Amino acid sequence: MTVPRFRYLICLAILAAVAVPSALLHAENAVYYSDASAMPGQSFTIEMTMQNDVVISGAYIPFRWSSPDVELTSVEIVRDRFQGPMDDAVSDIDQVNRTCGVLFLSKISISDQGYVLVGSGVLARLHFTVSPTAFTPQTVYIDSAMIDVGLGQTKQTQYSNFQGTQVIYPNVYAGRVQIFNEFQPTLMQTEPTSFDFSGYKLGQDPPSQLLTIRSNNGAPMSWYAEWTAPWLSMVPSSGDAPSFPSISASLDGLPVGAYRDTIFLYSDDAQNTRFPVPVSLYIVETQIALSVSPAAIDWSTSLDGILRTTQPVSITSDAAIAVDWTAIWDAPWITLVPSSGSAPSPIDVTLDMNGLAVGTYTDSIEFIASDAYNSPVIVPVTVTLDSTASGGSGPPAALAQNQPNPFMLFREPTTRITYNLDAAGAVDITIYNLLGQTVRHLISGRYDRIGESTVMWDGRDDSGQLVPSGHYFYRLTTPTGSVTRRMILIK
Repeated sequence: MTVPRFRYLICLAILAAVAVPSALLHAENAVYYSDASAMPGQSFTIEMTMQNDVVISGAYIPFRWSSPDVELTSVEIVRDRFQGPMDDAVSDIDQVNRTCGVLFLSKISISDQGYVLVGSGVLARLHFTVSPTAFTPQTVYIDSAMIDVGLGQTKQTQYSNFQGTQVIYPNVYAGRVQIFNEFQPTLMQTEPTSFDFSGYKLGQDPPSQLLTIRSNNGAPMSWYAEWTAPWLSMVPSSGDAPSFPSISASLDGLPVGAYRDTIFLYSDDAQNTRFPVPVSLYIVETQIALSVSPAAIDWSTSLDGILRTTQPVSITSDAAIAVDWTAIWDAPWITLVPSSGSAPSPIDVTLDMNGLAVGTYTDSIEFIASDAYNSPVIVPVTVTLDSTASGGSGPPAALAQNQPNPFMLFREPTTRITYNLDAAGAVDITIYNLLGQTVRHLISGRYDRIGESTVMWDGRDDSGQLVPSGHYFYRLTTPTGSVTRRMILIK
């Protein structure tokens, strides 16, 4: 059915209210548009297929078509996969901007709730007509995109999970419509036309890659695949175009070298009944370098200042395989959490000078990884403990937990960081990511008086770009020491 825009916007508001957006992208969640072919003056239908790997209670799927020679005449909602009470709607068809959208949402009920089970199936059929004066030949794409729904709002394809705690942004695979004036023979096509995989000996398998199989003119086409190499796999190995099988290569038990095979696609519906897709696998000797950031830890404080600080440290490698590491050190005033793990790893290094006398203390942390050629990586640690803080007496600063935390950008445009100085002096407040890299200088060298102050962060880096969701550190530094806390940002 078609609903007025104000009802449509209310449904969208409900969908947004019951879920918390997340940056997670699920490869198993996808929206597919079928292919078709037509001549000027003819009609055609595109099937919108929804695939979900979690039970969902709602979805919004906007779509657009690329040519003004094509007109959307109607949208047919297919309710076969709906379980329980569900509302569905179709937004106003905008022929000028060539956009529309499909929405479904569980009805609000105390005794029951609607949902869609895990699986795949047709959600809607989109009925189009080609103009009698359409330009030929041309390819029209049916795709999802950010769509303006009015009142200054835009929406994108998204699912809401059954518990209403997460919004999932699925992959979208466009459909193609071939418009032509005369018969065209059906040909099998793929994208890409070949695959290259690479990995380290005894390392993890390389990531799988997607193969797109379709006919050149949108005609129906069944296919199946054959290959020889045991290290090569394809799932599924047969189907009806358009199809998007996953191609994988396994390194298990293979020595260093180059390996090649060919996936042959067969179809009796295509003129080119046998289509080759070459696949190459390259295995090289493991050459892993372990990296620790920062490369050194230096801290200065005083007996009447902060005597305990925690520094964020990041351990990474230059390989796509997990690298196990262990840290060793001697000084009792150093603590690592965790003290072993698999890179990449964020860790906290705590320096506790309570009960120690004035002086300079040195030690080193050795990060040992048997798979890394540059092991051990040594990080020197130096702490200077003075008798009196310069510029005043008493503890130099207190740093409060940011509020709100987690910092959810879609709800609050900023998070508040409060600190309290017991001694006036220059202040730096800096945001770091888990790799120890500087993200944003909130305050740099500003002179602050004694007392409480506040600074806001809007989730952007020094270049003005929004940073990804994740864990971040923020550090207050004064002439007598520094203190660090951790925050969570969700976009």
